[in-house]
Amino acid sequence: MSQAPVGSATEASLVPEVDDRFASFAFGRHELWTLGVAFLLTAILQVAPVLQSRAALPLLGLLSCLCWTTPLTAFYFIAASQSLPFPEASLLNPTQMGFLTFPLVVLSRQRRFQLKNLSVLWVLMPFLLWYALVGGEGLSFFSYHSNFLRAIAYAIIACHFLNASGGQYLKCLMGLCLGAVTVGLAFWFQLAGLPVDLFTYGGPVAQRGGYTRFGGARADAVAAWPPLLMGAFGMIGIAVSSLGLGVTRRHTRRLMRLALVVFAFMVPPLLGTMTNAAYFGFAIMAVATAVIIWHGTVRTRFSLAAKRRLASVVFAGMLVAALLYHFDVVQVRGRLAGLWGYYSEARKETSMAASRTDVWNSSIHTIRQSPLLGMHVTGVKEIIPDEYASDGSYSSHNVFLEYGRHAGLPGMVLIAFFFFHPLLSLVRRNAPPRYLAFYIAYVVMFIQWMVLSYQFYKTFWALWMLMSMAAREGMRRTARVRAAAGG
Repeated sequence: MSQAPVGSATEASLVPEVDDRFASFAFGRHELWTLGVAFLLTAILQVAPVLQSRAALPLLGLLSCLCWTTPLTAFYFIAASQSLPFPEASLLNPTQMGFLTFPLVVLSRQRRFQLKNLSVLWVLMPFLLWYALVGGEGLSFFSYHSNFLRAIAYAIIACHFLNASGGQYLKCLMGLCLGAVTVGLAFWFQLAGLPVDLFTYGGPVAQRGGYTRFGGARADAVAAWPPLLMGAFGMIGIAVSSLGLGVTRRHTRRLMRLALVVFAFMVPPLLGTMTNAAYFGFAIMAVATAVIIWHGTVRTRFSLAAKRRLASVVFAGMLVAALLYHFDVVQVRGRLAGLWGYYSEARKETSMAASRTDVWNSSIHTIRQSPLLGMHVTGVKEIIPDEYASDGSYSSHNVFLEYGRHAGLPGMVLIAFFFFHPLLSLVRRNAPPRYLAFYIAYVVMFIQWMVLSYQFYKTFWALWMLMSMAAREGMRRTARVRAAAGG
């Protein structure tokens, strides 16, 4: 094979490196056993009699301790704990349990924390300083109860396990995706007749088209769709990436099959949310994934066999979707028709933005009134949408607008700089399909930030750290490739 020119788009996938573990999918027995038991414990904790028993908290502790023993399952736990149910009377939720058990497990097994490259978090510091000055929270912003400090803590945990993984970043992303889709377990358990307390949406519109809006055992319909989208489309990205990264044929076949299973698993719970953002998000992700894959595969010399496997998976995915719709499996066709009928007949929400329109307009109005310092410093009186008038406050349902209200345009720019930094850093590496799966997963996070005020979502902070460290790995790798080519 002739060597690609240094700096070309294909250099990362054509120049072999014996020390490149980025796309390693060789699983040890301990990894597979731990992942299997973790999934089993996650499933058991969805069942109401178990969740309401005295065994729930010990099982949650066991799950977290077990997951902290490998990087793969650590990322699985970070994502799964976001929607993992816990007893109402419990002193600890999954996040707090993770904080408690993480140092105990790591120090007992490895005797030290591995925090190399933690300095990537510097890009958040300008925003934190500005927000602390004008955001209205003062010194409480740095207290134990600060949501930002908790989110940063999980980014630090992610940093440790990324270092412990030895550069197996795609495997860590795989753990994050598998943990994310577990939010759909309760939906399937209810269909199977198991005793599950499924979270039903209780907002102004509890039903649409005659169908109840389902979430998970802990997450409501609005909170359930982002992890479902990320898990399914992220796994598709990982499977496609494997075709152009020298992964063995056996592993690529397994990844393709797993991606199809996860996709089929995700669709019914997603449709069960009967949520605008979920449906539009699915459509956007389907288009974005197709564009990203096309762009990556066209610029990379995929073998004919790889292209055939990719085509077979695309066909299989389309066939699965068609069969689900045709046979109305778990009300797929009925729910689609119900939501369409809801908008066609009731005309309650006529735009794509739907209920977001009022809060976005109100947020933009506030930003215009206090563009530099935000509403807390200037004392601007906000126009509160009618839907939230009784509460006296509202959420922007958009992270960027949220911080525009509280910290002005500088706050918007600084939080945007933080959000897009790892994505732009990877784009500069110019190595499709090496980072293809990261691009796809990050599009889900962008959609979430645009329609929900979920900036403290642990899955996002783990993904942000994962992408930032992958970008640094890419810089070092490019230097090694150029050195090898020069030699």
